[in-house]
Amino acid sequence: MKQLLLALLLLMSLTTRAQSNNYTFAYPVSEVNGLMGVATDDDGNVYTTGRFTGSLQVGATRLTSPGLCLYIAKYNAHGTVLQVTKLEASSYVMPYAIAVDRAGNSYVTGTFDGTLRYNNGRESTAQLAQAGSVGFTLRCRANGTVDWIQQAEGNHRGPAGGAVGTGIAVDAAGNSYVTGYIGGANVQLGSLTFGPRYQQPYVASYSAQGTLRWARVWTALHPNDQTVARGGNVAVNSAGDLYVSGNFQTGLGLNGPTLRTPGDNLYLFLAKLDPRQGQVQWAQALAGSGDGRVLTTTRQGDAYIGGSFAGTLTLGRHTITSNAGSNDVFVARYSARGVAKAATALGGDSYDVAEALAVNLRTNKVYLSGTLNIGGSVPNSAFLAEVSPQGRVRQLAAVGGPGTSSGGGLAVDEDDNLYLAGVFTQTCHFGAITLSSPSTQSFLARYGSQSGHHGHKDARPPLAVSIFPNPVQTQFTLRLTDAEQAVRATLFDHLGHAVAVRTLQPAAATPNTESSFDTSTLPNGLYMLRLESDKEITTRMLNVQH
Repeated sequence: MKQLLLALLLLMSLTTRAQSNNYTFAYPVSEVNGLMGVATDDDGNVYTTGRFTGSLQVGATRLTSPGLCLYIAKYNAHGTVLQVTKLEASSYVMPYAIAVDRAGNSYVTGTFDGTLRYNNGRESTAQLAQAGSVGFTLRCRANGTVDWIQQAEGNHRGPAGGAVGTGIAVDAAGNSYVTGYIGGANVQLGSLTFGPRYQQPYVASYSAQGTLRWARVWTALHPNDQTVARGGNVAVNSAGDLYVSGNFQTGLGLNGPTLRTPGDNLYLFLAKLDPRQGQVQWAQALAGSGDGRVLTTTRQGDAYIGGSFAGTLTLGRHTITSNAGSNDVFVARYSARGVAKAATALGGDSYDVAEALAVNLRTNKVYLSGTLNIGGSVPNSAFLAEVSPQGRVRQLAAVGGPGTSSGGGLAVDEDDNLYLAGVFTQTCHFGAITLSSPSTQSFLARYGSQSGHHGHKDARPPLAVSIFPNPVQTQFTLRLTDAEQAVRATLFDHLGHAVAVRTLQPAAATPNTESSFDTSTLPNGLYMLRLESDKEITTRMLNVQH
């Protein structure tokens, strides 16, 4: 029965996309960790963060660095890179999450070892001796300048030492909230010290100027001192509702409330905090598993949390069952008072994973990304789903095979255009767009309207574009339907060099305008076709394979 439901949802997704939404671009990002987080701003721009060594291909843009490098990239809604900020690492760096405020300032959290160099000469170095990995939070201004970097440290290089920031959010005043896990002989955040810890969840808040407002380090209560408990994600809305999620075993002390569970299994937790000082207002233990990073909150203060489970899962008055005992995805909605209001399950034939939740605070629509294993022609497929407040899956879009893909980070703009980050291997289909790679790479895909807006900003119809064949051998044809004005078409190679240019004039006698491009002398690889008129800019990816 569940397989039938999933098939119907997939069919409904394909029908819906044919009528309105579809994948409007999908770009490969040439490293597994090349894209670790994605966020949007109020103007419809998209921000990503990741890391690379030496060079990184992001769509038609190539980034370079002498060594290991963290980057923050800003795109417009058509996928064109507008700005890039780079931070070079002397030893190790890994970003895990990104958030953007109303002014277009971006905030990133993750971990590094050694020194980060940025802004043509400034440095951030681990402050404690033998610090091991350092959790960091940084703010990057809208102009691309890094404003400040703050650290969370443990002063210990053993297996229990170090710190990692895993989730970040920012409120309307520019205060950032970060969570993760920390351990070592002398745990320290700013001027606050917390003594020895073994990889415990922490949550902290910084002002827009980078001043530490408050910090909390929670305590695992398992009798084995080597137990790991971790913070996963954090979410905040304009009304000041602040939520933190993560996982733990047996018990977790939250500087007030204490969570205890039967047995020794891994549990998720959801806690609501006062954003002014970080006091825990209530906390819930959820029997589902996961890293706790699947979290978001609506403008009404409801919290949506997701994870995985097998068998039967009871959340408040709601009980859900997985498919034939396999590991399925779940999403639950909790009220601002901590009451479970809805729960839903989603899964295929085998192991399924929830990776991210995102909410459009204008429409209050909630979206989910992850990986489904539904067998057949599309095993291990990245997916997008819309979850209603009643716990129903309203829409589902999956990345097609025969290659495999996994969904990761997710962001939504105010027009309900979705931006999905993940990884793929071999040949995968994002609607009519095909990406191919013999090795595992990251990707950034946009699912929504062609024009970038759903009418309340711009009511004109999107430019209808057809490119065939794709993949390309020696020639491809570009067809524009119902073009209202001249369109300049520029083909760029992977270095961003223009290799062909055409100007297409609308034809009076036919709705279609066509032009052919000769690719017989071009090297194999990915190319970007940029279509520009006075009204809009559209981009498409092509794969040349002789």
